[in-house]
Amino acid sequence: MLLRFGILAALVLSTLASISCTPSASTIKPAFDESLLQTTWWSSHQESNPAGDVYRPEGYALPISRGRTGMTFAANGKFTYIGIAPADGPLLFNGTWRWAGERVLRLSVEGKSYQGATWQAEEYDLEIITLTSDMLVAKRR
Repeated sequence: MLLRFGILAALVLSTLASISCTPSASTIKPAFDESLLQTTWWSSHQESNPAGDVYRPEGYALPISRGRTGMTFAANGKFTYIGIAPADGPLLFNGTWRWAGERVLRLSVEGKSYQGATWQAEEYDLEIITLTSDMLVAKRR
């Protein structure tokens, strides 16, 4: 009886050890200083390239552009996507963000209706390539 219990216990422990678990957002250690992320970032499409989309922080001297998208990350997990409205002004979409990997953010953006147009809610990953105080390079996955 004791031998059967020992074999069963060994099988259970072996099975549990082999299960791979996805880490929760609270256990992920980001590869970047998270405080650098927490600002408003504006698209610098003039600098974007195949490696990723380039964003510059609020206050950075960007060239004049007819409409510019952006993103705001708050410390509490709130996220705002800043789109371009029909008259080239900003159109805000509320959402949330969390770490989904050391270099990956999971963004959830609420849907919206505006002047007869409708945008669906969406969730997607944003891989961070570079994050410094004056540049964010990221790729949507």
